[in-house]
Amino acid sequence: VADSIALEKYLVKVNPVEAMLDENYFWRKLLATQGDQVDVGASLFSVQKQLADAEEEKGALMKQNNRYCQQLKTLMEENRRMKQQRRIHVRDENDLHSILQKDGIDVKQFGTGR
Repeated sequence: VADSIALEKYLVKVNPVEAMLDENYFWRKLLATQGDQVDVGASLFSVQKQLADAEEEKGALMKQNNRYCQQLKTLMEENRRMKQQRRIHVRDENDLHSILQKDGIDVKQFGTGR
């Protein structure tokens, strides 16, 4: 990159006294390197507001995500508990046949998906 291009685009002279006195000094310098000639104070306020809004939205989304994770955990625990309650203890094939016949299920069609 030629010196004439780099001097104002990539390398910018900084005044340390101004930087200490003006809290928006570096924002102004950054916008100047991008060729932005608008009112820096107004545009900086807009950028800061957008950043604050984005942070607020991020916080709200993180809280919502935590609630969803907790709901998922609760549902998984409930599902596991329901499976435990509905479990049928079968000792062997004969025991299975007797349980099915007791409930009126045709043993020959059991497990065929009909």
